[in-house]
Amino acid sequence: MKHLRYLDVSSTSIERLPDSICELCSLQTLELSWCKRLSSLPGDIRKLVKLRHLIFPKTPIKEMPTQLGRLNCLQTLTRFIVSRNSGSCIGELGKLANLGGKLSISELQNVVSPTDALDARLKEKKYLEELELEWKADTNISESQKAALTTSGPVQT
Repeated sequence: MKHLRYLDVSSTSIERLPDSICELCSLQTLELSWCKRLSSLPGDIRKLVKLRHLIFPKTPIKEMPTQLGRLNCLQTLTRFIVSRNSGSCIGELGKLANLGGKLSISELQNVVSPTDALDARLKEKKYLEELELEWKADTNISESQKAALTTSGPVQT
C-alpha cells in the first residue's frame, strides 16, 4: 500500500480518514469529492510530500490542517478554508507555488490582517485559472482587508 499513488473515496459515507493514510508516502492524488459526512482532513496530511492533487468539492471540510504549505508539489487544491485558531492561516497558500486550476478560499472573515492576505501570494500563482473568495455576509471585514484580498491575485469567473 505504501506505493499507492491514487486514492479516490468520492461519494462514500466515510466520516473520517484514518491517520494511517498519512503514511502513504507515494500518494499523489487524494480525491474526496461528495463525501457528505467527512468534516476534517488528517492532521498529519503535511507528511504526504508527493501529493499533487487534493480534491474535495462538495465535502463539508470545516478546517484545513496545520502546515499545509509543506506540500510543495501540490498543484490542485479545490478549496482552502481559512482558520482563525488551530488550523492553517491563509499565509500557507504562499508556500504552494504550483497551484493551478480553480481554487475556492472560504471563511475569509478569519483573516486577521491585510498582511496575512498578502502572504498568500495569490498574484504569483501563475497556473491559477479561477479564484473564488468567500466570507460570511454577517461578518465585518475592514475595507483594508477586502482591498488586500481582492488585489492579491487574479480573479476570473
